Amino acid sequence: MTSTEPSAEALRLSALDRYDILDTESEQAFDDIVRIASQICDVPIAIVSLVGADRQWFKARVGLPAEGTPRSQSVCAHAIQGRSLFQITDLEADDRTRANPLVTEEPHLRFYAGAVLETPDGHALGTLCVIDTAPRPGGLTEQQAEALLALSRQVMAQLELRRSARAEAANRRMLEATLERLVASEARWRALFGNMREGFLVGELLRDAEGRACDARLMESNGAFLEQANLLPCAMGTRLRELPWGADPALLGQLVRTVETGAPQAFEWRLPDRHRWFEVRSAPEQGDRFSCLVLDITDRKASEQALLLKDERLQMALDASGSVGLWDWPVETNRLTGDARFARLYGLPLDRTASGLTMEEYQEFVVPEDIAPLRERIRAVFEEGADFRVEYRVAPPGRTLRWVECRGRLVRDEEGRPLRFSGTAVDITDRRSREEQKQLLMEELSHRVKNTFAMVQALAIQTLRDADPEASHSLQSRLATLSRAHDVLVQTSWSATTLHRLLDTVLRLETEGARFRLAGNDFSIGSRAALSLSLLLHELATNAVKYGALSREQGLVAIDWRIEDGRFLMRWRESGGPPVRMPAETGFGARLIRMGICGSRHADLRFDPGGLQAEFAADLSMVSED
Repeated sequence: MTSTEPSAEALRLSALDRYDILDTESEQAFDDIVRIASQICDVPIAIVSLVGADRQWFKARVGLPAEGTPRSQSVCAHAIQGRSLFQITDLEADDRTRANPLVTEEPHLRFYAGAVLETPDGHALGTLCVIDTAPRPGGLTEQQAEALLALSRQVMAQLELRRSARAEAANRRMLEATLERLVASEARWRALFGNMREGFLVGELLRDAEGRACDARLMESNGAFLEQANLLPCAMGTRLRELPWGADPALLGQLVRTVETGAPQAFEWRLPDRHRWFEVRSAPEQGDRFSCLVLDITDRKASEQALLLKDERLQMALDASGSVGLWDWPVETNRLTGDARFARLYGLPLDRTASGLTMEEYQEFVVPEDIAPLRERIRAVFEEGADFRVEYRVAPPGRTLRWVECRGRLVRDEEGRPLRFSGTAVDITDRRSREEQKQLLMEELSHRVKNTFAMVQALAIQTLRDADPEASHSLQSRLATLSRAHDVLVQTSWSATTLHRLLDTVLRLETEGARFRLAGNDFSIGSRAALSLSLLLHELATNAVKYGALSREQGLVAIDWRIEDGRFLMRWRESGGPPVRMPAETGFGARLIRMGICGSRHADLRFDPGGLQAEFAADLSMVSED
C-alpha cells in the first residue's frame, strides 16, 4: 500500500481530528445516506469510512457487520490518495487488493467504488463507498457515479453541520461559563466595595450646549461614601451642585481634569459642614464617567498640624541655641544647601549656602584626612539605604578647627530612586574635647594599674622562686592574661568592651591566631565578664597547646557563640589533635574552667577521642554591659 508524505498525512489526520467524529454514536442522517447509496448502486454493502492513522472506522454501514478494519485491509486508504471517484472493478485481479483478507476470505469482496470525502481546505477524510461480492467489469453507470458523488457531498455537509453545531454548543457553554464568572465577580466586587471602610463613588460629567463640563451626577457609591458625605442612598442620580457641599469649583475641576486628561488624579478635599478632610483618588472610566476612592484623612491632618506646631517650637529652640544646622542635598542638582546655622558652622555667607555648594566646594572646608571616610559613608548610604551619620573635622576660614557630626537619611521616590539627602549638622567640638581628656585620664590610670600588675608579678616571682615551676608559670600567665583584658577595657570605656576584640586579644597572643575559627555576632560585654572570659579562654588555650589540638600542627579550635532565650551560650571544639582522655587529676585550672562564665557553673566538658568539646552558658544579664 502506498502511503502519503509524512507532512501531508499529518495535516490530513489533524483535519480529521477537528471533526471529532471517530468512535461516535450512530446518527440517522449518515445511516440514511448509506442506505440510499446501496439502493442506487444496486450493491449489498455501502459504508461511510473514515481513515485514521492505523485503522479505518465506519460511521455508517449497511451489509457489513464490522465497525472498522485495520488500515492495512482498507481499500479506502487507496481511494483517498486521489480525488473524486475511485473504482476497482475486480479486487481479485488488482495488484493492490488481490492479497487483502477481505478479498481472499469472507466476505470475498470483488467490486469497490468510493467517492472521496474532502474538506473545504482539500484534506481527504475517507470515502462514501459501495462494495459488491461480484466483479463489475463496467463499473458504476454514469447515473450511479453522479449519485454517489452527490451523496458524498451530503456526507461532508453533515460533517460540517455537525462540527458547526458542536462548536456553537462549545461557544455557548464558554459564554455561559464566562457570564457566570462575570456575575460572580461582580457580586464579589460589589460585596467588597459595599463592605470596605473606604468610600467608593462612580459619577458622570454633565456638559452644556457647547460641550463644556458644567456639573457632575452621582451614579453609584458604597455605604462608606454615603456615611462620609452624610448622604442617603436616594442621593444617587443627584447633581453635585444640588448637594450641600457640591458647589466647590475645585472639586469639579479635579473631576473634569480626570476625565479630559484620561489620567488618574490624587487630591485632598475638605467637607466644610462636617469639618472632615478626605484624600480622593480619581480615575477615568468610559466616556464622561469617572470613579473615586475616598479616604478619610481627618486624623492624619490633625497629626500633621500638631507636628507642624511641634516643628515650629523646635525651630524656635534651634534658633535660640544656634548650634544645630539643617542641610539638604538633592540628587538632581547635586548641590548642598543649608540654613543660617549651617552657614555659621562653616563660617560661610548665608547666600552661599542658600544657593548651594558643589561637593568640591564643600570639601574645601573638610580636613583632607577626613574626606575619604566621608565619601565612603555617602556611598554606603546609596548602596545600603542606611541612615547617614558621620563625624569629621572642618576648618572654617579664620577660625579654629572644629568637629562636626552630620546626621540624615536618603529619601527615595515611589519607585525607589534616590531623591535627596536631608539632615542636621552639629558642632561637637566640646564633646570631642571632653572625650579626649577622658581618654588621657584613662591612659594615665591604665599606666598606673599596669605598674601595679608589674609589681604583683614581681612579688609572685620572688615568692614562688623555690616553688613548683609549673605553678609559678601558671600564676604568671594568668596575671598576664588579666593584664591584657585590662588593656582591652582601657581601649574602650573601662566598663565594657566587645567580644570580638577580647577574643582577638586573648587568643591571638596566647598562640597562633590563624588556628582559631570564630563564629558569632559581636556585642558589648561588661568588665566582669571580660575578665572572667579572659581567664577561661586562657586556661582552655593553654591546655590545647600542651595536651590538645594545638599541640599538633594540623590542630584547630572552633569557638562559636549565640544569644538564646536570654542566655549567652558559647562552645569550644577542638579537632586534629591527639586522642583525648579525661585527666586523672584536676588542678586549679580545671576548677577555673568548670566555674564557667562569671561563676555561673554552667560548664559541660566532653573528652571525645577526636578532641575536647566544651559548652558554657550564663544569663545574659551576667555577660552584658555593666
